[in-house]
Amino acid sequence: MSTKFIGKDGYKEIESLPFTRRKPQQLNTAQKTVRFIKRAAALAVKKFKIKSTRKVTVTKKAAQPVVRKQTRPVVMPKLEQTSSKRAEICYFDKRYSAARQGVSFNSDTNTLKLVTTTRNTTDRKYAHAAPVSKASVYKSIKKKAMLASVACFTAVMIGFASGASAVSVPVENKATVQSAKSSNYSYVDYTSDEFSSVATADEATDTVEKTVTNAVLNNNIGAQLSALYINGKKIGVTGETTLLGNALNKILSDAKEGYDDATTADFANTVKIINGKFPNETVLTADEVLKLAKDYLYVAVTTDVTDTIALDYGTQYEYDDSKSNTFNETKQEGENGEAEVTYKVTYVNGEQTNSVETARKVIKEPKNEIILQGTSDAPSYEATGSFMWPVPYTHEIVSYYGYRWGRLHSGIDISDDGIGGQDIVASDGGTVTWAGYDDSGYGNYVIIDHGNGYYSLYGHCSSLAVSQGDKVYKGQTIAYVGSTGDSTGEHLHFEIRKSETDRLDPMDFL
Repeated sequence: MSTKFIGKDGYKEIESLPFTRRKPQQLNTAQKTVRFIKRAAALAVKKFKIKSTRKVTVTKKAAQPVVRKQTRPVVMPKLEQTSSKRAEICYFDKRYSAARQGVSFNSDTNTLKLVTTTRNTTDRKYAHAAPVSKASVYKSIKKKAMLASVACFTAVMIGFASGASAVSVPVENKATVQSAKSSNYSYVDYTSDEFSSVATADEATDTVEKTVTNAVLNNNIGAQLSALYINGKKIGVTGETTLLGNALNKILSDAKEGYDDATTADFANTVKIINGKFPNETVLTADEVLKLAKDYLYVAVTTDVTDTIALDYGTQYEYDDSKSNTFNETKQEGENGEAEVTYKVTYVNGEQTNSVETARKVIKEPKNEIILQGTSDAPSYEATGSFMWPVPYTHEIVSYYGYRWGRLHSGIDISDDGIGGQDIVASDGGTVTWAGYDDSGYGNYVIIDHGNGYYSLYGHCSSLAVSQGDKVYKGQTIAYVGSTGDSTGEHLHFEIRKSETDRLDPMDFL
């Protein structure tokens, strides 16, 4: 709103006017926008003389004549013909208009009466309503239009900047693999999953190589360079991109040397060459970069290995209910088979890390072992082929098989405190061939023929529980511990013989 200078007299008259002052109102952005549109529309209507289609009925009241006492004529500027509303303009507007036009104005007019009459007639709350000039309105509209244009331009630039920051990818970022695909950086990926070799000398001419190298030597930080990354870590930057790629390919081809054509070689870790601009980086040769990467490169070689392995035989049981459940006999010996197996083997830097079987060809089928097993609960008098301990009371041995006192002690002596009268059992099933006493030095003793070429002898018994010709089963009580014959104390003298005369060490069978 334009500021009007009203002079000293005007201030005095304002102070004496009865009017209510409106408190300033704080508008938000929407309200300011509506206000701006309304003002622009009103200005357009006034400038282009647009007539309103809305009918307005104005009831004019008869104006009371105002007697003005003038001491000198007032020369007013030529203004537009005013209506009854225009007559309501207050004294200060007329004075201001006269001052702008440079004409004199009668200051002796009863201003208070004029203002009071105007206020009562129009029922306005304000005694002073300074008109706004067209120039100030045009200036305000132009200023707001310029501010709106600047705001739109700034918003567009911010949008472009945000889009550019979302698309651009720094070379130092670890996530360069996916980002490089949508940026100006080109890359070569050396991984075990997806391997693609870099440009060879035929694909990248020497001219391009020399151009990049010369730019690097001239410290041109805008030159296109290449960086070697291993597991996301930057190893070094070089301008010899082709040489670096060929060197990596040679490492893989050398690793396959000595293997067949089906062998593959890849880097076990993530190896990438990313092209871009790397300012403030030390530019190395391809050999220097590879030297730095030597301890970080892991080459995985996968090849087929064929080997012959043994196939274990199984155990098969056959059951015979006519034999005791203690009977157990091997009917057929087992025999392993053979198979030719192919493995997919992976070596990382020469050490085997994985092996998976991919094919198998059986050369020889395995032969199962067959065991005949008795199932009858009745005791069997047949030999089982194995010997059990003859004195359940104790396992204490006081004298072993061997020479003593100048002659062979042909068995073992079993004795312990309180052993006298304890049970002596048959070590295996068979037929009793001797049960009695003689002067051979064994006192009361028993001999059992097991029917498989083996015999067992039980000497120095206190008494016997079987007779010659009896069938005995394994574990059956046949006598009791004593000290008869050539004996120095209560014990059992136990022998195992091959035929009737060939005496063996019982500890080899028990």
